Amino acid sequence: MEGPSAATVDDAQGEQKATALDFARLRKAPSGLLHFIKIMSAIAEQAIFAGTNFMLTVLLVRWMPIDHVGVYSFCYSLIIVTCMLFEALVSEPIPILGPARYANRLRCYTGAVVFLHFATSVLASLALLAAGSIFHDRGSPLIAETMVGAVIAAPLLFLRPMTQQLCYTHSYNGLFALGGVAYAILAPAFLFVLHIAGVLRPSYAIISIGGAMALPCLFIMVVFLRPDLRLARVGSMIREVLRDHWRYGRWAIIAQTNHWLGGNIFHLVGPSMIGLEATAAVRAIFNMILPVNLATAATLSAAAPTLARYHSANQRDRYRRTLGLFAGTVLSGTAVYAFLFSFVGMQAIHYCYRGAFDKLVSPSLIVWLCVIPVLSVLNAIVELNLRLNGKMKSIALSKFAWTASTMTIGIAACAAFGLLGVFIGWALSSVILLSRNIWCSYRLSKRASDAQGHRD
Repeated sequence: MEGPSAATVDDAQGEQKATALDFARLRKAPSGLLHFIKIMSAIAEQAIFAGTNFMLTVLLVRWMPIDHVGVYSFCYSLIIVTCMLFEALVSEPIPILGPARYANRLRCYTGAVVFLHFATSVLASLALLAAGSIFHDRGSPLIAETMVGAVIAAPLLFLRPMTQQLCYTHSYNGLFALGGVAYAILAPAFLFVLHIAGVLRPSYAIISIGGAMALPCLFIMVVFLRPDLRLARVGSMIREVLRDHWRYGRWAIIAQTNHWLGGNIFHLVGPSMIGLEATAAVRAIFNMILPVNLATAATLSAAAPTLARYHSANQRDRYRRTLGLFAGTVLSGTAVYAFLFSFVGMQAIHYCYRGAFDKLVSPSLIVWLCVIPVLSVLNAIVELNLRLNGKMKSIALSKFAWTASTMTIGIAACAAFGLLGVFIGWALSSVILLSRNIWCSYRLSKRASDAQGHRD
């Protein structure tokens, strides 16, 4: 029998060396300084991303008719629902499963995740295409045209959450922040070119934003993450990864679906209940607190791989200290942001949107708008602890309660108070979600204490 060729031996040795380096990097316990660097890089990346999205919204409001902005918001919300399902199955499990189960096979794991991205992107595009055909048949040409743009943009937009979580798992946090800088340059540039050419429409806006988001992600993927895409090596692993991701993500899909429905219901019912102008105002005004929400999500995502290693190694003291460090960081930052915005919110909205929504904004709306991010960050902290303890079913049930309250209390508040009711409904629903998550965490803690007592 012929022995392995020199190329094969070199390839195997190179793979073993890369595997050893990956494993060593992931298993090395980060110091306090590295924790701080992770926090800062995650916050920087999300600050850039949120700031860019905020600027893009401002540009779209200034450069497109308000009804076109409303159509853009409506179609973008439909992309978000497919992205939520994608994240639940593909992206969200990465920082939990990657460090714990695939630390010594990272390149193959990354390649398997890329194949899952491709498959789910195709399904998402087909679903959006079907939705676009429905709007075309119902005589909504602008929405149907924008949905075609959404079909093209969805796979591009999906690259961001996948690349972000893979960078965190590979300990390349700062690298992804540089990708955010590239997005911050490309996206406004693409919109500006369309505006100058006189062809800026909702469909082209969605495609250009998707392209600007995808280009730096593809560069990071090819140059730094270097996934193993050889089917001979990752073919069997794809099934393993799909099985593990499905076990984790089946409840996450339910949770994400409920999260999307609760978070976007007002974009969907808004045109009929409060009009296209107010529907456009919902997304534009909510963008004022989006930076702090995204910073929270990024910081906790950066914490997840480290926390997962501590949890799997049963290092409870390190787990609690690290969770407290990250939680304290995001909570204090959110509280400061909300406090400052309560004073300058109305002026900031007026300045950013050139008075387009002045007649819709009130001091009461600003107060409720400041409450929402504080409740969101508290929920995110409690949910992260539940995720790391494998309580995805509890999270899904909590999200269901949140959605039910949003579609009852929230829509009732919207009907009674108009645009103000949208933010009242969001805040009240978030209180219900937080209450249920705290109750689930209390039960988890009590069971852990009882088990420890029995062992003693």
